[in-house]
Amino acid sequence: MPVTIHRPQRLFGVVFTLALSLTSSLIFGVGCGQHYSEKDADTALAERGLVPLQEQRNPHAGISSAEVGEGQVRIGELVAAVPDDWESQAPSGSMRIAQFAVHGPDGAAELAVFDGNWGSIDDNVDRWVGQFTQLDGRSTQELTQRWEMKSAGGIQITMVDIPGTFGGGMGGGKAQANYRMLGAIVPGTGTFYYLKFIGPSDLIDAQREAFEALVQSLTSA
Repeated sequence: MPVTIHRPQRLFGVVFTLALSLTSSLIFGVGCGQHYSEKDADTALAERGLVPLQEQRNPHAGISSAEVGEGQVRIGELVAAVPDDWESQAPSGSMRIAQFAVHGPDGAAELAVFDGNWGSIDDNVDRWVGQFTQLDGRSTQELTQRWEMKSAGGIQITMVDIPGTFGGGMGGGKAQANYRMLGAIVPGTGTFYYLKFIGPSDLIDAQREAFEALVQSLTSA
Protein backbone atom coordinates (compact mmCIF):
# COMPACT_ATOMS: atom_id res chain seq x y z
CA MET A 1 0.00 0.00 0.00
CA PRO A 2 1.48 3.35 -1.00
CA VAL A 3 2.35 5.73 1.80
CA THR A 4 1.44 9.41 1.42
CA ILE A 5 4.08 11.74 2.78
CA HIS A 6 2.78 15.21 3.69
CA ARG A 7 5.16 18.14 3.25
CA PRO A 8 4.48 20.63 6.06
CA GLN A 9 6.99 23.12 4.69
CA ARG A 10 4.96 23.52 1.49
CA LEU A 11 1.76 24.07 3.41
CA PHE A 12 3.57 26.60 5.63
CA GLY A 13 4.79 28.44 2.53
CA VAL A 14 1.25 28.73 1.14
CA VAL A 15 -0.10 29.96 4.47
CA PHE A 16 2.76 32.47 4.81
CA THR A 17 2.15 33.80 1.30
CA LEU A 18 -1.57 34.27 2.00
CA ALA A 19 -0.85 36.04 5.29
CA LEU A 20 1.69 38.36 3.67
CA SER A 21 -0.76 39.23 0.91
CA LEU A 22 -3.51 39.97 3.44
CA THR A 23 -1.18 42.14 5.55
CA SER A 24 -0.06 44.13 2.50
CA SER A 25 -3.66 44.72 1.50
CA LEU A 26 -4.53 45.99 4.96
CA ILE A 27 -1.54 48.34 5.04
CA PHE A 28 -2.31 49.66 1.59
CA GLY A 29 -5.94 50.14 2.50
CA VAL A 30 -5.13 52.01 5.70
CA GLY A 31 -2.55 54.17 3.95
CA CYS A 32 -4.96 55.11 1.19
CA GLY A 33 -7.74 55.67 3.67
CA GLN A 34 -5.63 58.30 5.43
CA HIS A 35 -5.09 60.40 2.31
CA TYR A 36 -7.82 59.56 -0.16
CA SER A 37 -10.72 61.94 -0.52
CA GLU A 38 -13.45 62.21 -3.12
CA LYS A 39 -13.21 65.99 -2.76
CA ASP A 40 -10.94 68.09 -4.93
CA ALA A 41 -7.38 68.54 -3.69
CA ASP A 42 -7.72 72.18 -2.59
CA THR A 43 -10.85 71.45 -0.52
CA ALA A 44 -9.30 68.39 1.09
CA LEU A 45 -6.14 70.34 1.98
CA ALA A 46 -8.15 73.24 3.36
CA GLU A 47 -10.05 70.89 5.69
CA ARG A 48 -6.68 69.88 7.17
CA GLY A 49 -5.51 73.46 7.55
CA LEU A 50 -3.04 73.10 4.67
CA VAL A 51 -2.39 75.44 1.75
CA PRO A 52 -1.64 74.29 -1.81
CA LEU A 53 2.03 74.88 -2.64
CA GLN A 54 1.25 77.27 -5.48
CA GLU A 55 -0.78 79.43 -3.09
CA GLN A 56 1.73 79.56 -0.27
CA ARG A 57 2.78 83.14 0.30
CA ASN A 58 6.32 84.48 0.33
CA PRO A 59 8.31 85.41 3.50
CA HIS A 60 6.76 88.83 3.34
CA ALA A 61 3.23 87.46 3.80
CA GLY A 62 1.05 90.24 5.19
CA ILE A 63 3.49 92.90 4.00
CA SER A 64 1.92 94.14 0.82
CA SER A 65 0.40 97.17 -0.79
CA ALA A 66 -3.09 95.68 -0.68
CA GLU A 67 -5.94 98.20 -0.66
CA VAL A 68 -7.36 98.85 2.83
CA GLY A 69 -9.55 101.86 2.14
CA GLU A 70 -10.39 104.50 -0.41
CA GLY A 71 -7.09 105.91 -1.62
CA GLN A 72 -5.09 104.00 1.01
CA VAL A 73 -2.73 101.04 0.99
CA ARG A 74 -1.36 98.86 3.73
CA ILE A 75 2.41 98.46 3.85
CA GLY A 76 3.37 96.06 6.59
CA GLU A 77 1.87 97.46 9.78
CA LEU A 78 1.48 100.90 8.22
CA VAL A 79 -1.40 102.48 6.32
CA ALA A 80 -0.66 105.26 3.82
CA ALA A 81 -2.59 107.49 1.44
CA VAL A 82 -0.94 107.17 -1.97
CA PRO A 83 -1.33 109.88 -4.67
CA ASP A 84 -3.84 108.96 -7.37
CA ASP A 85 -1.32 109.35 -10.20
CA TRP A 86 1.23 107.01 -8.60
CA GLU A 87 1.30 103.52 -10.07
CA SER A 88 1.45 100.54 -7.73
CA GLN A 89 3.92 97.94 -9.01
CA ALA A 90 5.03 94.45 -8.06
CA PRO A 91 8.29 94.76 -6.08
CA SER A 92 11.24 94.27 -8.42
CA GLY A 93 13.47 92.77 -5.71
CA SER A 94 13.05 90.30 -2.88
CA MET A 95 14.01 92.90 -0.26
CA ARG A 96 11.24 95.29 -1.29
CA ILE A 97 7.83 95.04 0.33
CA ALA A 98 6.11 97.67 -1.83
CA GLN A 99 6.89 99.73 -4.89
CA PHE A 100 5.31 102.69 -6.70
CA ALA A 101 6.19 104.76 -9.75
CA VAL A 102 5.26 108.18 -11.05
CA HIS A 103 6.05 109.31 -14.60
CA GLY A 104 7.22 112.68 -15.87
CA PRO A 105 8.40 114.21 -19.15
CA ASP A 106 12.03 113.21 -18.55
CA GLY A 107 11.56 109.74 -17.08
CA ALA A 108 10.08 108.10 -14.02
CA ALA A 109 10.64 108.27 -10.30
CA GLU A 110 10.30 105.21 -8.09
CA LEU A 111 9.32 104.78 -4.47
CA ALA A 112 10.72 101.58 -2.99
CA VAL A 113 9.79 100.46 0.53
CA PHE A 114 11.94 98.10 2.61
CA ASP A 115 11.67 96.80 6.15
CA GLY A 116 14.15 95.41 8.67
CA ASN A 117 16.74 96.44 11.20
CA TRP A 118 19.73 97.72 9.26
CA GLY A 119 21.61 99.63 11.90
CA SER A 120 20.85 102.98 13.50
CA ILE A 121 19.04 105.82 11.78
CA ASP A 122 22.36 107.63 11.39
CA ASP A 123 23.90 104.52 9.82
CA ASN A 124 21.16 104.39 7.20
CA VAL A 125 21.28 108.10 6.43
CA ASP A 126 25.06 107.87 5.99
CA ARG A 127 24.61 104.85 3.69
CA TRP A 128 22.12 106.75 1.54
CA VAL A 129 24.37 109.81 1.38
CA GLY A 130 27.20 107.53 0.26
CA GLN A 131 25.13 106.42 -2.74
CA PHE A 132 25.39 109.93 -4.24
CA THR A 133 28.36 111.91 -5.54
CA GLN A 134 28.72 115.45 -6.87
CA LEU A 135 30.09 116.30 -10.32
CA ASP A 136 31.84 119.38 -8.93
CA GLY A 137 33.47 117.42 -6.11
CA ARG A 138 31.47 119.01 -3.31
CA SER A 139 30.49 117.02 -0.26
CA THR A 140 27.13 115.26 -0.60
CA GLN A 141 26.86 115.31 3.18
CA GLU A 142 26.91 119.12 3.16
CA LEU A 143 24.19 119.28 0.50
CA THR A 144 21.93 116.79 2.26
CA GLN A 145 18.92 118.11 4.15
CA ARG A 146 17.64 116.21 7.17
CA TRP A 147 14.63 116.92 9.35
CA GLU A 148 12.00 115.25 11.51
CA MET A 149 8.30 114.87 10.77
CA LYS A 150 5.43 113.58 12.90
CA SER A 151 2.81 111.68 10.91
CA ALA A 152 -0.96 111.79 11.32
CA GLY A 153 -0.61 108.61 13.36
CA GLY A 154 1.86 110.23 15.74
CA ILE A 155 4.91 108.42 14.31
CA GLN A 156 8.20 110.31 14.58
CA ILE A 157 9.87 110.00 11.16
CA THR A 158 13.35 110.97 9.96
CA MET A 159 13.36 112.62 6.51
CA VAL A 160 16.23 113.31 4.10
CA ASP A 161 16.68 115.08 0.77
CA ILE A 162 19.84 114.04 -1.11
CA PRO A 163 20.86 115.48 -4.52
CA GLY A 164 23.59 114.46 -6.97
CA THR A 165 24.66 111.56 -9.17
CA PHE A 166 23.00 108.39 -7.96
CA GLY A 167 25.32 105.40 -8.04
CA GLY A 168 22.61 102.75 -8.20
CA GLY A 169 22.23 101.90 -4.53
CA MET A 170 22.53 98.37 -3.14
CA GLY A 171 21.42 96.87 -6.43
CA GLY A 172 24.14 98.59 -8.40
CA GLY A 173 23.31 99.76 -11.90
CA LYS A 174 24.33 102.65 -14.12
CA ALA A 175 25.11 105.97 -12.44
CA GLN A 176 22.38 108.57 -12.97
CA ALA A 177 23.43 112.22 -13.04
CA ASN A 178 21.17 115.01 -11.79
CA TYR A 179 19.14 112.67 -9.64
CA ARG A 180 17.65 113.17 -6.23
CA MET A 181 16.32 111.08 -3.38
CA LEU A 182 13.70 111.85 -0.78
CA GLY A 183 13.92 109.32 2.01
CA ALA A 184 11.99 108.48 5.15
CA ILE A 185 12.88 106.17 8.03
CA VAL A 186 9.78 105.07 9.91
CA PRO A 187 9.95 103.15 13.20
CA GLY A 188 7.62 100.18 13.54
CA THR A 189 7.08 97.42 16.07
CA GLY A 190 10.46 95.68 16.29
CA THR A 191 11.47 96.91 12.84
CA PHE A 192 11.93 99.97 10.65
CA TYR A 193 10.40 100.91 7.31
CA TYR A 194 12.66 102.61 4.78
CA LEU A 195 11.07 104.69 2.01
CA LYS A 196 13.36 105.70 -0.87
CA PHE A 197 11.85 107.97 -3.52
CA ILE A 198 14.43 108.32 -6.31
CA GLY A 199 14.35 109.82 -9.79
CA PRO A 200 15.32 112.78 -11.99
CA SER A 201 15.82 115.89 -9.87
CA ASP A 202 13.10 117.96 -11.58
CA LEU A 203 10.51 115.19 -11.22
CA ILE A 204 11.35 114.57 -7.56
CA ASP A 205 11.08 118.30 -6.94
CA ALA A 206 7.67 118.37 -8.63
CA GLN A 207 6.51 115.39 -6.55
CA ARG A 208 8.02 116.49 -3.25
CA GLU A 209 4.73 117.68 -1.75
CA ALA A 210 3.03 114.44 -2.82
CA PHE A 211 5.74 112.33 -1.17
CA GLU A 212 5.67 114.34 2.02
CA ALA A 213 1.86 114.07 2.10
CA LEU A 214 2.16 110.27 1.79
CA VAL A 215 4.65 110.14 4.68
CA GLN A 216 2.56 112.53 6.77
CA SER A 217 -0.49 110.29 6.25
CA LEU A 218 1.17 107.23 7.81
CA THR A 219 -0.68 105.51 10.64
CA SER A 220 -0.33 102.14 12.30
CA ALA A 221 -2.69 99.50 10.95
